[in-house]
Amino acid sequence: MSNEDVELPLINEKKLDKKGTKYKESGRLLFANVSVFHENSFIDYIAGGTQLDFFVAIDMTASNGRVTDPSSLHFIGIEHPNEYQIAISAVVEICQHYNRTKLFMAAGFGAKLPNQDRCSHCFPLVSQILCQF
Repeated sequence: MSNEDVELPLINEKKLDKKGTKYKESGRLLFANVSVFHENSFIDYIAGGTQLDFFVAIDMTASNGRVTDPSSLHFIGIEHPNEYQIAISAVVEICQHYNRTKLFMAAGFGAKLPNQDRCSHCFPLVSQILCQF
């Protein structure tokens, strides 16, 4: 819609019924400086082809516990996924439908990697790298 003034007649239906063709209007409503804009919704972006990506960084610090401790956030059990696995799976389940590659990056931080003498604050999570806590 343009930014021009818009003027609309105000019609009172009761007066129109009573006076008929003699009735003109009850006044005019003037809109000065009218603007109409559209905000895209999440669905608009998805319908337009937007891709969702997901990058996760996992806290590998010792404060979260050992992978062998069932009470640890890092516990790797055969029967039940840990809290990290549950959260990541939930996000990936949604994002994968809106990502052509279905590949998502993951990093870790706060672990001492093999052949390193200090803690690493950002490293890729790949099967070839084993972390030491």
